[in-house]
Amino acid sequence: MRKNVVLIGMPGSGKSCLGKAAAERTGALFLDADERIVQDTGLPIPEIFETEGEGGFRKRETAALRTIATEAGELENSGCGPLILATGGGVVTRPENREILQSIGTILYIYRSPEALQETCATEGGRPLLADPARFQELWEARKGLYPRWADKTFDADGTFAEAVYRLTEFLPLFFG
Repeated sequence: MRKNVVLIGMPGSGKSCLGKAAAERTGALFLDADERIVQDTGLPIPEIFETEGEGGFRKRETAALRTIATEAGELENSGCGPLILATGGGVVTRPENREILQSIGTILYIYRSPEALQETCATEGGRPLLADPARFQELWEARKGLYPRWADKTFDADGTFAEAVYRLTEFLPLFFG
């Protein structure tokens, strides 16, 4: 059984915040794929989108995931772990990413309702693809079917952050083997 967990979902679904909080509570390691891209490039994600476009960013994302997959395998072989990996919301737009994510661990779709997502994205900056409600709706329609198809399980993160962290903390050990 793969003991790592990979979080996928729309921007604003809570992948990073929930993943980090759950890792602290369960003793798992936490890694954020977007943070890795920023670390590797020295550039904020909005700047990568601005200079290289979404296609350039997605290529960097896939390369980072390959590196993370290698590192996750090394961690697992050394007895460390488990790992919780938060991915970017658009990771599901490149089919080659699915196999990489499956090699890392169980894929968990962090679901939040479109209304909750829009509220989060309206109050948080740094989400280059969600600058306006029309763009959000376009992305939601394009991706809403991809997440459950890629996922091994779905986790409903609607409600308060504290409730979601508690439920996720109780849910994750099922995958840690």
